[in-house]
Amino acid sequence: MGARPRTRYARSGDYSIAYQVVGDAHLDLVLVWGFVSHLEYAWED
Repeated sequence: MGARPRTRYARSGDYSIAYQVVGDAHLDLVLVWGFVSHLEYAWED
């Protein structure tokens, strides 16, 4: 697996949503692991 992408944040009112951009394909994909999850843990072994 390559380098871990930078975690960015989108704000909506009082909330922050973490996201990462991986690759540069013609199609965007949004992956939601569950109701509440930690984005950084997805890159752990």
